[in-house]
Amino acid sequence: MAARKARPRRRTAATPVKAAADTRRSVRTHTPLSPAALRRAADPSALDFATTAELDGPGSSFGQERALEALRFAVSMEHPGYNAFALGPSGVGKHATVEALLRGAAANRPVPPD
Repeated sequence: MAARKARPRRRTAATPVKAAADTRRSVRTHTPLSPAALRRAADPSALDFATTAELDGPGSSFGQERALEALRFAVSMEHPGYNAFALGPSGVGKHATVEALLRGAAANRPVPPD
């Protein structure tokens, strides 16, 4: 049986790339951060509301006009067998946005039979 020739390793995300000397040096020497540097504080006087109760609900999704248009189209479909799928990172308001659109559409339609 012939000996198998070793195949060259392919680089993957787990394969480290040799860093430049400057990068290695900066990793070894570091300056500890103070607790104040770990937190960014907002100036309340710069905000144009007194409490968060004055803010609009989750109905506004900034920068997602195409996604909202697609959801509105999906909600407008009145035939069975159509579905919508919302994909994105956790915590960006997908569920709240879809629910708000569905509630708004349901308010303008007759109550379905049970």
